[in-house]
Amino acid sequence: MKTTSFIHRVEMLNLMENYKEVLWDIYQEKLTPLIGKKVFAVDGGFIQKYKHLNRGEIKGRHCGNFFSITHYFKTDGQIRIRISYNGGSYDVRTNFSMSEESHLYLVEINAQGIITKVIQDPYTMMRFNADIIYGEFEKLQAIGKQYREQMEKVPHQLHDILYVERLTRH
Repeated sequence: MKTTSFIHRVEMLNLMENYKEVLWDIYQEKLTPLIGKKVFAVDGGFIQKYKHLNRGEIKGRHCGNFFSITHYFKTDGQIRIRISYNGGSYDVRTNFSMSEESHLYLVEINAQGIITKVIQDPYTMMRFNADIIYGEFEKLQAIGKQYREQMEKVPHQLHDILYVERLTRH
């Protein structure tokens, strides 16, 4: 595998998935007793009485790189999760910085801001394997190359009619 940024992206996504699973477990337990109560402010955050429920930010290191994961509630009952992941070295120009945002639905909230239901479906965590994904990408590249070679036999004036151009863009 040749691309380090790809590996870092996979590491970052797996970290986010781990954190989503932790949040799911924590907030399932904390929010279930609050059904029928107004817990969230207009901006989606907890009202003062329930501020202690907020998990807060997590910072740490993973594979020698630094990460910071934050989350906040939205007014529609979902949590927005943001991860920042960076590392490498400025000295040898291997530095990188990337981020990703995701969401997780936990509760249903009515128009008055009252929790009507805590979603009970278990969260299914996705695991990403860089070797498998990159292997599939290499297969697709080979197929794309074969496809482009075959399309050279078709007059270029017909490519747009056949919508072929969209399939072969890099």
